Amino acid sequence: MFITGPSTGDPDYLSDLLQEKNYDTSDYATNTSPTASQIAEATERAADADTIIVTSYTANTNAAQQRLVASLMETGKPVIVTAMRNPYDIIVFPEVQAYLATYGNRDVSVKALSRVLSGEVNPEGKLPVTIPGLYDFGHYLSY
Repeated sequence: MFITGPSTGDPDYLSDLLQEKNYDTSDYATNTSPTASQIAEATERAADADTIIVTSYTANTNAAQQRLVASLMETGKPVIVTAMRNPYDIIVFPEVQAYLATYGNRDVSVKALSRVLSGEVNPEGKLPVTIPGLYDFGHYLSY
């Protein structure tokens, strides 16, 4: 499992937490607006992974993060986007294989995310906002 994204999204901490749960992970933190060389580096590192997790941070307004995810999706590997701030990132990534919103990047949110990704807890929730064109206020999701 390869975990990348802006350092504000804490990909290294998420990787550490998943390693504690016996997952084989590697990570690579980028700038909030990843450079072309960081995108290339992340894409190259993702080549050996079975799954890619991107810890996005307000990517709906950040073209560089959008390019990072697009480049990672071109690998053909499953990509999971985990929005570490607000739920709107899905607007620019509707085709990702999985999407989670943590509503924050504090340690407690990253720990909760690791529990969801490892299957310890069932993710569920109601949207406190409308995601224009995709989901209405109060949309409920669980599995």
